[in-house]
Amino acid sequence: MITLKKRLPLMRMASRRFLSSTLLVTLLSVALPSTANENNHCGQAMTIFFGNGVWNSREDAYDSLDTVRNVYKDALAEDYPDIAFDFELAYNHNQGTVADLWEVLLQKIIEDPRVEIGKMTAEQYVNYYIST
Repeated sequence: MITLKKRLPLMRMASRRFLSSTLLVTLLSVALPSTANENNHCGQAMTIFFGNGVWNSREDAYDSLDTVRNVYKDALAEDYPDIAFDFELAYNHNQGTVADLWEVLLQKIIEDPRVEIGKMTAEQYVNYYIST
């Protein structure tokens, strides 16, 4: 049984990883397009980062990155001919089953405006997300 004392470091670690990922995506989505628009896209380059899900090997993550690249590269080149797009992997390392599940649960809680943090037990949160 995992006690609250053992859960807190896992929660902090998962929260830091989630916030770091969110910050990276936010910076890329806000800063890069505005720079490209101000400069009329001329000679611009943009990197698109793919973050894999839980329990993916590095090889599987690269296979998924290749799929994303193949699906989007032609449409991006057609819509933005003056921008060179590069696709990179932002590999999400596995931290073990419990920590990975906790991280996903925290992300879902933060993403869902219907959930009031602190109003449910851990079991209620898990049951809520399994049922939705």
